[in-house]
Amino acid sequence: MRKVLPAVAGLVGAGLLVALGPAGAASADGGGGAAATVRISVAADGTQSNDTSFNPVISRNSRYVAFVSRATNLLPSDPVPAGQNQTYLRDLQEGTLQRVTPDGAPAEVTDFSASGERMLIRALGGLYVRDLPAGPTRRVDLDLGDFAGGSPSGARISGSGRYVVFTQSRPAGSTAAEGSRVYVRDLTCWTPRRSG
Repeated sequence: MRKVLPAVAGLVGAGLLVALGPAGAASADGGGGAAATVRISVAADGTQSNDTSFNPVISRNSRYVAFVSRATNLLPSDPVPAGQNQTYLRDLQEGTLQRVTPDGAPAEVTDFSASGERMLIRALGGLYVRDLPAGPTRRVDLDLGDFAGGSPSGARISGSGRYVVFTQSRPAGSTAAEGSRVYVRDLTCWTPRRSG
């Protein structure tokens, strides 16, 4: 079960809203209040998105919100084709927005480490870990052996950010008896280890 957070994100129409603490923050209408509700799925300059945003995930330290969007105007300096799902990361502490989709392929953020220093991304091209706020993005599913090329699923990152556990399906052409296998990867040495 995931830890209950002091911030709650939800999908409202085509935009994502997040309620922020602590007590004393300004309310959405500008008055004083216990919390502020702000729209996350906007450009860095406040421009409203021009298409749907969905699938929000908030980090356990409440600093980051990741979401998927079909909008083409969230980052004018980083244009994307219309009609494609792209994944974005909003830093609530710094007020920044960046696109974190590996290789531009459709993707979604599935988990964060407890400190928010690493996040897990599942894309069509595989499973990736990204160091935050602006570190490298590295692939963590199998690219060698008889299960290389299989689809990863059910991935989670440990609270410490050291381990990633995931299921890898048997790829086409494999002669393995199992339909899928469970692996854990140690990110300190990038060695995958089969569980069980």
